[in-house]
Amino acid sequence: MSPEDLLDKWLHGVPRDGADCEDALAVMRCLGMEVARTRRGHWTAHHAALVGSAEFPYGFLTVNCHAFGKQGRAHPAAIRDIVRAARIIRESET
Repeated sequence: MSPEDLLDKWLHGVPRDGADCEDALAVMRCLGMEVARTRRGHWTAHHAALVGSAEFPYGFLTVNCHAFGKQGRAHPAAIRDIVRAARIIRESET
């Protein structure tokens, strides 16, 4: 499934068991976010459109990829953050 298709699916409902980390990273990159791995094994993503927003005032969000003790699984809360960020980014593009 393409990153755009995944995002559209997530916009209609975040999976309760999270998502594959690679899928989450692909969606963030598709949105034009700068993605980097932290020393603690999390992933951070930045986008200029997020700066100053209520949810992401500094323009960053963090995704952990070990949800429920499963390595390589992004937590549902992180997927919700990606969806919120996507709405902000898309709104800024119009």
